[in-house]
Amino acid sequence: MTDLNPDVPDKPIEVPVTPTAAQVGTGTRDVLLLVAALPALVAVLGKHSMVDTVNWLGSEPGLAFVGLVIAIGTPAWRQWKARRQHANELKMAKSASDNVAVVKS
Repeated sequence: MTDLNPDVPDKPIEVPVTPTAAQVGTGTRDVLLLVAALPALVAVLGKHSMVDTVNWLGSEPGLAFVGLVIAIGTPAWRQWKARRQHANELKMAKSASDNVAVVKS
């Protein structure tokens, strides 16, 4: 737990004007996740027949495909969450007084 010094005034919460920094950080982590899923992508692109695809989903490589879907869905979800969180913080900062929160550019 941090000690609060009563002699130092509280700093307001600073909210950036755009969500770019948060999304770049999240995006970088998600690109690494997608690179890790590339072998599953190669396996998926090799299937042509629907029957083979259904049979394939029941096999061990099918589980890799499910992992690929999760790997693609996770970044999309995280980017959406980052934008939504930023929108909430921006709304809060605009509504609060400047000693509580400010929008920094």
